Amino acid sequence: RGRGACRPKYDSLGVPLVTLALVLDALIGPVQEYCLRSVGTPKAALVGYAYMGGFAINLGVATVSGDLGGAYGFLLQAETVQGQLTPVVLVVLLATISFFGVSLIVSIVEEFGAVVANLAATARKGLTLAVSFLFFPTPLTLTHAGGLLLFFVGLVWNSHLRHQEKERARVAKEGATPAKKRD
Repeated sequence: RGRGACRPKYDSLGVPLVTLALVLDALIGPVQEYCLRSVGTPKAALVGYAYMGGFAINLGVATVSGDLGGAYGFLLQAETVQGQLTPVVLVVLLATISFFGVSLIVSIVEEFGAVVANLAATARKGLTLAVSFLFFPTPLTLTHAGGLLLFFVGLVWNSHLRHQEKERARVAKEGATPAKKRD
């Protein structure tokens, strides 16, 4: 059986947790933009404090839940896991990639605003799905193709609406006529 053939089991706690994760994810960009523009927080401080806060919260949850000992034991494994890299190397690699990814997103928020950063993050998530098909071979179905098409149509439509909104705001501000389309 391939990965696509399994039937996931759902937990009633999962729906509220996923909803909460989506709400919090939606708040990240605007909060970052507020910190950068209104409060004047330096970009490096914003990323550093976010990682320190995340570490403290994760450490607290792992300690309270009793998972900290198991996680520590997993990291101390000297042998490779299924012929792959050691857990410590994987954690360092993940942390490095995450740090640079967050730094780039914060740079986009600082330069272009939260809306553009969210569009970039959405495109990244789509790319992540596409790359996962390379690492974890799964048969591509019409449902996948339809979802991909809807994803890109939604991305382009969102960008189009944002452009129209900016054009209307420019016209209202300047009292100018709308820009004419080029032939």
